[in-house]
Order: sequence, then structure tokens, then C-alpha cells
Amino acid sequence: MNQLHLNAPKRLWTYIADLYALSLIFVAVTGLFVLKGRMGITGRGAWLTLIGAVIPIAYWIYCHS
Repeated sequence: MNQLHLNAPKRLWTYIADLYALSLIFVAVTGLFVLKGRMGITGRGAWLTLIGAVIPIAYWIYCHS
């Protein structure tokens, strides 16, 4: 497992990891729009999405200033 984590196999594993990352992004983005109404993106989901975006952005600003 450590060899894969360090990307020792290079070529093919890099493409597999990139494909997996893209699929996770797709699942996350489509998950924003699955629920409808007050539990969806226009209700509670908007606050959760905002918090989920603000925390990494604040960390990035704090660490790079």
C-alpha cells in the first residue's frame, strides 16, 4: 500500500488515481443536487456547502499569508 501511496509504479497508477479523483468530484457535485426542498442546496445544503468551502479557503489564506 505504501508503494501505491508514494506512486512508485508511476505511469498507469497516476492515471488510475486521477480517474478516481475525478469520479469522487463527480459524486460530490451531483450529491449537492440530489435532495430537493428545504433539505437540498437551496435550504440547509446551502449552509453546509458554504461551511465546506469556507474552512479550506480560510486555512489556505491563513497558511499562505
